[in-house]
Amino acid sequence: MKIIISLMLFVILFQGIKLNIPEIPFLSYIDEIFIVICLILALKRIIKSGTINKNSFKILLALMVFIILGSLSCVLNSQFDIKSLMVSTFLSVKFWLLIFALENIKLSEGLKESIIKVIFIVEKIAIVIAIFNLFFTETYLNYFSFDESYYRFGMISITSCFNHPATFGWFMLFCAMLRFSIFYYEKQQKDAIIGVIDILFSLLSLRTKVFISVIVCIIFYVLYINRKNIKKIIKKLPILLLISILILFLFKDIIINTYDLYFLGNQGETARQVLDETGKEILKDYFPIGVGFGKFGTYYAALNYSEYYYIYGISDVYGLTKDDPKYSMDTFWPAIMGETGFLGLIVYIYLVVSIFKQLFKYINLGEKRPNVDKIYNLTSILIFIQFVVESFGEATFNTSPQNILVAIFIGISLNTYNKKKEEE
Repeated sequence: MKIIISLMLFVILFQGIKLNIPEIPFLSYIDEIFIVICLILALKRIIKSGTINKNSFKILLALMVFIILGSLSCVLNSQFDIKSLMVSTFLSVKFWLLIFALENIKLSEGLKESIIKVIFIVEKIAIVIAIFNLFFTETYLNYFSFDESYYRFGMISITSCFNHPATFGWFMLFCAMLRFSIFYYEKQQKDAIIGVIDILFSLLSLRTKVFISVIVCIIFYVLYINRKNIKKIIKKLPILLLISILILFLFKDIIINTYDLYFLGNQGETARQVLDETGKEILKDYFPIGVGFGKFGTYYAALNYSEYYYIYGISDVYGLTKDDPKYSMDTFWPAIMGETGFLGLIVYIYLVVSIFKQLFKYINLGEKRPNVDKIYNLTSILIFIQFVVESFGEATFNTSPQNILVAIFIGISLNTYNKKKEEE
């Protein structure tokens, strides 16, 4: 089990790599295969033991309500075929299904350490390739091929071994949060230094959501995790503010431009802005259950080209056209509003809040735990904050490898928490 999960995670992290070689079709489904395997193992254990974890059962019930809402609204309000509805439903909930599965799987010894080792191997590979991406761009592009050139204000956005600068920025910040969690409990200076390096590389993605995530996560880490050391916090506040101001100052043009481009629309109508506005319109027009899975702002809405893009007059917006829908998944919450309506939005918010509450309960459980369990718990909180922050600019909950890696850490952390509670 340990070897299988570690190998599959390694492949999933490189799933979207854009090398100048023929694509391997199997790799595009590796994340779904991983989830199905975990679900089978979880169901096998539940049936064999005749018990199911209480907290995971609450998640399952909420998921069932969410699935019913999205499916029912599709049947009542939209044109659909059963196959597309089933697949789009699975894609909409696979993040939560993986958390549920991992909460109910019997984890092998050493799995947690193996996953961290895999992540740090990919971290080193990503940094080395990022250096080539930055300083030897022409050589880098001889081996990597992308759909577009990623430049902002004359500067290259680092992509490294991933499919997009946003993915690279997310992964490096993920590694930083993991490094700082290890440093917090094991006090090894090496992890703090590498964590800072990871943050610097994440900023080279030149993505606004990454900058915001860095600031939010640092503020949370300093003010919440170290809240007992109030004197130290007060001393650190000027440094924290200085770092935040420095980041905002250095990248202010990128941040202002991105906000202006995506939300104010002063530079012309954009896909993200249109999806946001249309999602709110659908929320009101198809109150309270939306238009159904696979019908707005998601992969199958673009693949089968939803009729609602014509109904709401957005089929000619750049990046949302039938022939070129490359920006059709540039948002997340508008898709939830559009596909499952007000009720679906409430259920989804409940799921997010429920996971946060469980993770916070675990961090306050006490200190009589192995360091690796504490590290997983703290990392899960930090990366879930990062995950939710970035969901306002990207469909993180539906995008691999982000959703897989975050779900793995949360699922394993809650699995350990549930086991601890049962022992008590």
